[in-house]
Amino acid sequence: MKLFIIFGSFLMFVVALVHLYWSLGGTMFIERALPEKPDGRKLFKPTRAGTAIVGIVLIIVSMAATSPFYIHDIRLLYIFRIILMFFCVVFFVRLVGDFRYVGLFRKVRNTGFAEYDILVYTPLSLVFSVTCGLSAYFFNSLA
Repeated sequence: MKLFIIFGSFLMFVVALVHLYWSLGGTMFIERALPEKPDGRKLFKPTRAGTAIVGIVLIIVSMAATSPFYIHDIRLLYIFRIILMFFCVVFFVRLVGDFRYVGLFRKVRNTGFAEYDILVYTPLSLVFSVTCGLSAYFFNSLA
C-alpha cells in the first residue's frame, strides 16, 4: 500500500510538472490535452495562470499524500487528511466525467482527446483518486 501511494504521488508530481511546463509556454503533449467537440474545436482555452495553479495544486496534493511518511505534527496531518479526502472526490468525479466529453461515461468518442482520455487521463484520475483515498483512510497507520 505504501508503495502504491508513493507511486501515485510520483505520477501526480510528474503531471504537475507537465502543467507547469505548459504554463511557461511549452507545447509538447498539449495537442491532445484539452477536450474537443466532434468538429475539433476545443471546449475551452486555459490561461497560463490557471494551468500554473493546477500544477501547484497537484504538487501540494502529491506532497499531502506522502505527508504521513515525514510529517509528525498532528494538526498539520489533520489538514492534509482533509485535503486528501477532498481531492479523492475531485479525482473520482473526473474519472466518472461529465457524461459528454470527458471520463468513463463520455458520449463523444471520436476525437483525439477522447482517445487519450480513455488511455491516459481517465486511468490517471483513477490512480490519483485511489492514492488520495488510501492515504487519507490509512493516514495514522502510514507513519
